[in-house]
This record gives sequence, structure tokens and C-alpha cells, in this order.
Amino acid sequence: MRIGLFDFLNAYPYQRALQQQGLEYTLFSHPRLGTAAWQAGSWEAFLLPLAAIPRGPGYLLPWGIGANGPVGSVLLLGTDPPHTWQYLQVDARSTSSVALVRWAMQKGLLPIWEVGTAPKPRPSGQLWIGEAALRRRSIYPYSLDVAELVQNATGRTVVFAVWWARTRQVAVRLTRAWRRMCITPDWVEAAAQRYGFSALEVERYWRQLRYRLPRLDIQYWRRVYRQFG
Repeated sequence: MRIGLFDFLNAYPYQRALQQQGLEYTLFSHPRLGTAAWQAGSWEAFLLPLAAIPRGPGYLLPWGIGANGPVGSVLLLGTDPPHTWQYLQVDARSTSSVALVRWAMQKGLLPIWEVGTAPKPRPSGQLWIGEAALRRRSIYPYSLDVAELVQNATGRTVVFAVWWARTRQVAVRLTRAWRRMCITPDWVEAAAQRYGFSALEVERYWRQLRYRLPRLDIQYWRRVYRQFG
């Protein structure tokens, strides 16, 4: 069985759950690279940015990566106040988070900025995701947690990524694996060593994430991402 996922700290529990089930998998350094591999190859299952999944065959599982408040890994950072920014440099590795920012701008939750991947002179902000965001949040004087902003405005779990399965049989097998997934101190310690954080930082971060996701919220954000992705 060919299974793929991205090698981020937030997805590490899925790596351990797959290992427990004796299932091999392929890691990709970031979500956009994984999406490209999924589009080009034949896979049985993949953890994908929700914004990158088109209509088509396969099954979307109610499992993935979401947030119900501040997570610290989808951040707008800057040396100047956000209301002074004229430009937002986004993390080129991101798919769902960029779509989420565009939606928030359209809804009036954020100012309207020009958005691009190239750096520009100040005043400007930056969108960072994953471990890069976690490491940078204490460096910048101005920080805005996008997941917290959006969840407060909508009351919904913010869905960033979901598991896709090619067949019902694979979907059932993975669902069983995820239901048995139980984060242990060993997982926390191993993740801390691998990704360069303290065990306390990892435990606090994972506590803010949701792995089992409401189907209605998956559907809601999929519609949003189709419009702004």
C-alpha cells in the first residue's frame, strides 16, 4: 500500500500510528511537495492540504489536521503593526493557509494586502506555517495567529489537511488505525528530539490540534478553499 504524508511536527502522530500498524509510508518535506507527488503518482492514501483536493474519486476521511483556536503554526509575523502593511509575503510551501488568509481578507477579518511569495520592502508581513512559524513567533514584535482569528469568527474547527483514500477498503483500514492512535510520552519525546523542540513545547502544541475532524467543517472549508485556493 502506497501511503504519503508531509513531514511536519503536526503530522508526526500519524507516522507513529502507521508504524504501529506495520504500514510503510513516504514522507515529503512540505504539503505542496506532497500534493505534487500525489497528483503525479498512484497512491492508496495521502494526507493532503484540504485546499489541494479537487472533486473526483476517492474518500475523504474525518481525520487530518485542524485547530480550535491558537496553534502557533499558522502565523502572520512582522516588524511593523499589521494595519500598516502593504504587502504579505506568504510561505510558498503552504496551500490551505494561503487560501484561509485570502478568505479572511475578503470577510474583513484582515486588511486587504497584496499577496505574493517574493520579499518586498517594509512595511510588510509574512505568513509562516509549521515548525518555521513555531520557531519565529517569539522573534517578531507583531504576531497574529490565523487559526485563532478564523475560529473565533466562525465557531468552526479550522481544517488544514485531511486524509484521502483511493478505495473504501483503504479508508476503513486507516480509520481503524486512527481510532487506535494514542499519543504517548514516548511519542512526545521522540518528536521533540526529531524536530528540535522541548517535550513541553510539543505537548502544548499537539494539545491545540484536532486530528478527528467534524465532517460539516471539512465540507465548509472545502467550499471556502475552492473559492480562494
